[in-house]
Amino acid sequence: MGPCPDLDYLIDYKEELIVGRGQSASIAETIFASTHLPLRLWFRAIYHLTRTKQGISSIELGRRPGVTQTTAWKVKRKLKRVMRSAG
Repeated sequence: MGPCPDLDYLIDYKEELIVGRGQSASIAETIFASTHLPLRLWFRAIYHLTRTKQGISSIELGRRPGVTQTTAWKVKRKLKRVMRSAG
């Protein structure tokens, strides 16, 4: 179980949608469409990015789910771009 039970439920539900309906139907035209990373990693990154007021470095973001700093930097950059355009 992860740090947030509600987040784990959401991740499990989203993965179920992808398996049940096919990836193109559930995540087409989203930032997740062209990635090879598991959705669990994306949702954990969203959780960690939005839970701190000062933000989080890509080094720390990579350390928490266990990915490289470069991968964490790319994920963080994509998420920040989407958050900026949405708000």
